[in-house]
This record gives sequence, structure tokens and C-alpha cells, in this order.
Amino acid sequence: MKPDEKPLLADLRGEFQSLAAQLREAVMLRGELARLEVQEDLRRARRLGVIAVLAGILIFAAFPLPAVAAAELLDGWAGIASWGWLLIFAGVLLFTALIAVALAWRYFRRRFAGLQETLHELREDLLLLREWCGKGTEPEPAAESAAAESKDAPALTDSP
Repeated sequence: MKPDEKPLLADLRGEFQSLAAQLREAVMLRGELARLEVQEDLRRARRLGVIAVLAGILIFAAFPLPAVAAAELLDGWAGIASWGWLLIFAGVLLFTALIAVALAWRYFRRRFAGLQETLHELREDLLLLREWCGKGTEPEPAAESAAAESKDAPALTDSP
């Protein structure tokens, strides 16, 4: 063999090695993206939990003390006995706590991504791999049904 001649599959081997390196890098980047998304979602879930705990503290701590004092002060005013005032105050405090929890839940649902970006990137990677493998851009029937099911699934975000 002459020194300037290359083996027949030398270029092909180099292409496969390059492709393998790119795939390894893509998988590592997708794993990092998934880790960051889960980390962010956990942070948001913790925030929701903290707000729910604070709302519970409002119910248990603020409910009896000022309500009893105000009810005793207002006893007989507008024809309402102290127990009536206690019920009114309890309703206001419970309503306030429920609104706080509902707003926190809505904020959480609006911001929760649930690996949305990672799944989108993986779908794009699969389409790219299909093109590289020579299968074209035609999705397989199983992939079409999976895509249709994901479109029919309810959205995780609330509309503002």
C-alpha cells in the first residue's frame, strides 16, 4: 500500500466517530436540561408549600384572637350577638386564606413546566436521527399516535 492511499472506510469511520461524539454530547446536554428543569420545578413546588403553610398559620393563629376581642366589642351592635360576629370574622379569615392558596396554586400551575423543554428537544433529536439514518422526515405510525395523544392531553398551564 502506498503511503498516500487511505483505507477504503477511513472517512466513514471518522464520520461515525464524529456522530457518536455529537450524540454523547447531545445526551449529556439533554440530561443537564432535564436536571435543571426538575430543579426549577421543585423550587416552585417548595414555594407553593411555603405559601400554603403560611395560609394555614393565618387560619390557626389569627382566627381566634382578634375575632373574639372584636366580637365582644361589637356585641349587640346592628342587632348581631357576639357569636354572630365570630361567624362573620371566621368567614372573612377563611375566605382570605382560601384566596391566598388559590392564587398560589394558579401561579404554580402557570409556571410549572414539567420537563416540557426537554421533551421538545428530545422530539427534535429523534427527527434529526431519523433524517441521518435515511428514514426521511416521515414519522412512523406509532410516533404519529403518540404526537396526537400529546396534543390531546390537557395543558398544565392556566391562561392569564
